[in-house]
Amino acid sequence: MKKILIAFFTATVILSGLSVSAKPGDIAGKIYSTDIIAYVNDKPIESYNIGGKTAIIMEDLDESYGFT
Repeated sequence: MKKILIAFFTATVILSGLSVSAKPGDIAGKIYSTDIIAYVNDKPIESYNIGGKTAIIMEDLDESYGFT
C-alpha cells in the first residue's frame, strides 16, 4: 500500500510540474493556512491551500518523512 501511495504522490508531483510555466519571483496566488492535516508515511504534516488546492511545502519533507 505504501508503494502505491508513494508512486501516486510522485506521479502527481511530476505531472503537476509539467504544466508550470512560472519563473522565479512570479506570484503563484494567495496561500492560506488550513486545518487539514496531510499524512506522509503515516506522519502528520501541515498543509496549505493555494488556488483552491491542498498543498504541502516540499522543504518540509526532510529525512523525518523519509525523503532527502
